Amino acid sequence: MKSLITVLAICVIASTLLVPSNAHETRPAATASSSALLIRPTEDASWEGTYGFSEDPGRNAGPGPMIAEHTIVIHKSGDRLIADIDADGYQTIRRLRCDAKISGNRISFYFHSFREGNGFATYKKGQLLLALERATVRGRTRTLTYWGAYQPIFRTLKNGRVYFERH
Repeated sequence: MKSLITVLAICVIASTLLVPSNAHETRPAATASSSALLIRPTEDASWEGTYGFSEDPGRNAGPGPMIAEHTIVIHKSGDRLIADIDADGYQTIRRLRCDAKISGNRISFYFHSFREGNGFATYKKGQLLLALERATVRGRTRTLTYWGAYQPIFRTLKNGRVYFERH
């Protein structure tokens, strides 16, 4: 028994001496079976680029192929950040110019004007259309969507989910 206690004591002393001084405590990440989804803000990075989302009407759609492609192109114009939002698909043509405002890890799109070729849509200048937010979900950076006045064509979708992806 004395030898077991001696061995344990030596192991404890050795383990404390061998741990580097810059070691940090780590916690396990959330798993798919966790009840709470771990979402962390990501570092600020450029939002400029093209984002796309293919929308389908789901299983209850009528006969024939129906799909809508939503595209957001974000770019600088002078010192302003602007976005062109397009939607093309089943009985839909949207061509919108937006002012883009960044706040933390979120970019919000406010209606500015209709672009040439726009179909029927009604928005007021300055109206929040939608927002995208970068977050780390289960160790991967994702772009979450928060719908405003701009809505999907076929059905209502939930906020805080991944729809638009960067191309």
